[in-house]
Amino acid sequence: MKKRSFTEYVKNKFDNLIWSEIEKFCYDKDADDLSLRLYNITAPGEINIEDINVKYVSVDDRPGTCIAFDIVCEVEFTVYDKDRYHTDKEESTCAWFKLNCEGDLKDNLDSLKVNEVEMYSCKSNSAAPMSDSLVRYIKKDELEDIAASIIKNIIKKPMYKLTV
Repeated sequence: MKKRSFTEYVKNKFDNLIWSEIEKFCYDKDADDLSLRLYNITAPGEINIEDINVKYVSVDDRPGTCIAFDIVCEVEFTVYDKDRYHTDKEESTCAWFKLNCEGDLKDNLDSLKVNEVEMYSCKSNSAAPMSDSLVRYIKKDELEDIAASIIKNIIKKPMYKLTV
């Protein structure tokens, strides 16, 4: 059985969008603004994005077929010394970013909207979290209510007809 991963779907479908949103966010920012940890370069100059790796996607259920989700990425930068013409110093470093998005599963997320890009600091708590397979997590105290609603729906529509 093939495992369906929403994280893989997002990586494949929105790779270019993720790059462009992170590039827009990083444009005109220096190493301090991006909280880059540098050990060999004392006067950071030009900063280039080398690679972006989607680490995970945290999904929050919304009414209907809508979902909200955070894409957490590790971005690899190359930072050059400001006086790069006299010294050939460069250093690679990484920083984590979070893209806050929302979209509709009905249109395969073609109407995806990126609400915000920010430096990642910690995992956000969502009201209705979902797994990577887009199955909603059910809290222990919600089990009885959900089971009762499922039983009501099953009783309304029998799964088979009795034949005599």
